[in-house]
Amino acid sequence: MRLLRCGNVAVNRFRHRRGCDGTKRSVSCGTLGMLRRRNCPHVFGRWELEKVLAAKPSLAYSQSGKVPRGRLRNIMRTKREEVLQTLDSASEKYDFPMFNNEFFHYADCRLSVFLTNDEWIVVFEEVAFTTQHLFGNWIAAYGNTIETQGTQRIIKCLSPMPGTTFVDEHGMLSMNPNSFEVLIHGKRYTFSPSKSDLVNLGVTADMPLGAQIIRWVSNELGSDLFITSSLDLLSACGRGSASPDLFLQTEKWNHPDIANDILPSRTNSFRSLARAIETGDATMFKAGRDNTDWKLWIP
Repeated sequence: MRLLRCGNVAVNRFRHRRGCDGTKRSVSCGTLGMLRRRNCPHVFGRWELEKVLAAKPSLAYSQSGKVPRGRLRNIMRTKREEVLQTLDSASEKYDFPMFNNEFFHYADCRLSVFLTNDEWIVVFEEVAFTTQHLFGNWIAAYGNTIETQGTQRIIKCLSPMPGTTFVDEHGMLSMNPNSFEVLIHGKRYTFSPSKSDLVNLGVTADMPLGAQIIRWVSNELGSDLFITSSLDLLSACGRGSASPDLFLQTEKWNHPDIANDILPSRTNSFRSLARAIETGDATMFKAGRDNTDWKLWIP
């Protein structure tokens, strides 16, 4: 482990060391002295210093309020790095939206970002039909105030009419894709797509019946299947008492194929999203080559 040692403040205010990436690091010995605990040796491992600064990041700032270039800033994680590492970590655990998941027949998605000076939250909504005969909106959230990163809850977006069910006595989905009625957010909808209508959309008879239904409804209603208010969306993530502003919302971006080990940090979309969150400038986000159309994720 590379060690940062406290030197003589009066003679040598800054002690230079090389970081893991080969760059020169300048660490204020006076600051190290403040961080030193009683009865501890005058030696600090990088991991220990990062832990202390994470608990009290103000120690890394100069009296002017700016982070000195080349000093403690170099061993602190930036907000952009925090965002990407959080998303990558969830992806490595497969707790991240996967549009080609064989158990979810994906139809539509939306990305929302909430932001304040101290809080950032990235929320995904994924409308899909599952092999458990559920038409749902899967909510996944990531952020520096989210207690559990990843899936938060599943909200049913299509419900059967009162007194009816979607399944037969054998537990199989029983719906006519050319004529069906459903409740969506408590409102009654009737759909009657012809076979040619479905084919023109790309919906074919060899798809699971639930996939045909949800993809047609998504095509007809669009964003109406998503959560309608920002407050309700935050509540679904356990942050209903918070008040971060809606910073960005989009249905178009380049989504990583984590099933094939492509992490969010390897995509221009999410790198630009992290920059936008760090700078507070939504125009920094670049959707890149949009691939959120469900037709692009069929095996």
